[in-house]
Amino acid sequence: VLRAVLLDGFVATVYRGVTWYPHERFDEACKALAKDKNIKKVRSQIGDWAKEAAHADKGAFAAHRERRAFVTAELAQLHGVLSAQPGVLAPKFGVVCAALAVACAEARWYFRHAATPAPKSARYKPDEQRDARITSLLYYVERVLALVHANVALVQQYHRECMVGGDAA
Repeated sequence: VLRAVLLDGFVATVYRGVTWYPHERFDEACKALAKDKNIKKVRSQIGDWAKEAAHADKGAFAAHRERRAFVTAELAQLHGVLSAQPGVLAPKFGVVCAALAVACAEARWYFRHAATPAPKSARYKPDEQRDARITSLLYYVERVLALVHANVALVQQYHRECMVGGDAA
């Protein structure tokens, strides 16, 4: 779990607005364990993790940038389909909710890392962290949400019929 958290970025969300800075704590733990001579196997493994963690920030920014680009493209396609055929919204409502959830998670990740100073061990330039396409992601989130709000009666009617058994074949 620690390795996954270290590789995801330098700020981890614990609960809502509560964040944790794993790289700082990991560096402190590595320094403390480096002094202990009784733990040779663990020290070698921690040394490997420390090398991976040092390069993790740069990889995390690139991976999340690619995710945001993918989610933005998918939301653009979803917006095109839903605006052309609003009747598709109700049966695909789960997909729409999932796409919006992923987009919101990526936006939160971006802004949380943009607002937090990087740890001293981070080996990246601040310009690598910036993403000019975050505005298009937020635009499509807003557009898809507007379509959902405009067609909420259609979604409610569809799911009400499903609950009664209207689509049973």
